[in-house]
Amino acid sequence: MKKKWTILTVAGLTAAMLTGCSTNAASHASTYFSQIKEVLYTATNSQRLIAEAEAAAETEEVDENALSKPANFTVDEEGNYSFDAVENAEYYYVYIYEDSSTKEATASLKVMEDGSSTYTGNVTDILAGSSEESGEGEQETTTLGYGAWSIRVAACPDYENTDYTASSEAKCEYLVTGEVDYGDPQFSAMWNIFDNELTISVTGMNCSTTAYPTDIILTLTNTEDSSDVVTIDITDIDDDSAEGVTTEAQADATYEISAEFVWDANYVTNPEYTVEGGSAETSSTDNLLTGEFYYVDDIYYSFGFPHVQLNFDPEEGGQAGIWYKDPSEATTNGMGVTTDEADEDADKNCYFEATPKDAENGALYSYDIVITSPAGKIYATPYTSSGQGTTIIWGTMDIFEDGTFSMELEYQYILTDTISSQVYYIPGTICYGSYTTNSDGTLNLSYDHTNSSETDYDVVTELTGKAAEYAEENPDFEQVFSNPFFSE
Repeated sequence: MKKKWTILTVAGLTAAMLTGCSTNAASHASTYFSQIKEVLYTATNSQRLIAEAEAAAETEEVDENALSKPANFTVDEEGNYSFDAVENAEYYYVYIYEDSSTKEATASLKVMEDGSSTYTGNVTDILAGSSEESGEGEQETTTLGYGAWSIRVAACPDYENTDYTASSEAKCEYLVTGEVDYGDPQFSAMWNIFDNELTISVTGMNCSTTAYPTDIILTLTNTEDSSDVVTIDITDIDDDSAEGVTTEAQADATYEISAEFVWDANYVTNPEYTVEGGSAETSSTDNLLTGEFYYVDDIYYSFGFPHVQLNFDPEEGGQAGIWYKDPSEATTNGMGVTTDEADEDADKNCYFEATPKDAENGALYSYDIVITSPAGKIYATPYTSSGQGTTIIWGTMDIFEDGTFSMELEYQYILTDTISSQVYYIPGTICYGSYTTNSDGTLNLSYDHTNSSETDYDVVTELTGKAAEYAEENPDFEQVFSNPFFSE
């Protein structure tokens, strides 16, 4: 399987400048390293030799067998590096580190000794070198995100030559700076009456190839009372979307949203940006959503029920809610679906469809629930393996006279691993909520994710309930579960 390349793609407005070679990088050197999603490890043997040399330096012991540190190591403003050859070296490793104190390299390049007196290259060579060593093959031209990086080089002997050990590292600090593309930030909101929380989601930023903001300062102003102003400072930003939460908003109000985006001016040349627009409504009776709001709760590792369904017809049934699947989330993070990577426009959301039936359990109305997704399979962690979901989930819903309702999803067997005997399944779960009645008789359903739990179910290794009935009526359904490495 081809790994996802996580070093950032080149941004046309990037400008880099050298601040001098030093063993101590600036204290803010790691500000933007959080945007690097995956560490690319270097060759094991060479890394061990380097670690031994560093350990000796930390204990102030001098390794008499160590090769000389590469002399005249420089990195210019374009990322071009140069260093002198070292006697008895077999090869060199040039590294990119998060900062001067980091022990694990972000990227590395092995440079073989060829008799030259000086060796030169560019930081993009180091990134490409790590890609090739990890088996990635040909990659796009890549560069680093804005920030301070530690570039290092060490000389290594022939590993079979025990007379010498690796040299200590020569180090340079390398700054990458430039403009950020602000993108087109959009705001959506979710009001939760169970916790009196207003959550604002910011999406549409375009920072992943440059630098993420250090702060997004949201200002919410009550449209009926200008003295009612709520401020949310979002500081945990490592993606092109971010969320902020407040409990200071009043119920039954509408707030206009403005946002100030702030970047670290040490690296970003256009570090301030303000956006006006967007609104958020609150209520004393209903959960409310704006837009296709995606909200991650921590129930069952983000096993997702809907949040709100407006204008539900209790007589006819129909859509009882949607679980919005964030396309940036992995399939093992919540109730969502996986599709072919090329099908980026596929609808990955999960739709809850209610079909009326005779009232049960003392309810005014009862329904059979079927959950499907246009994009394909549905997953619910941690009970299903990656790639082994189902195309349908079944359940029931009851609406009671006291203004409450419940939705219960059936336990559903998926398959059994013939090697480990691990049983993969979707757990039985229940979610409660409340509703209000509109003038036309329709209902606004508000799901309470904080009042959810697993039901009492038995883990079995055969299809049961609605899944078994459906499989009997649709013989092809069992093929959903088939896999050459698994059997029922």
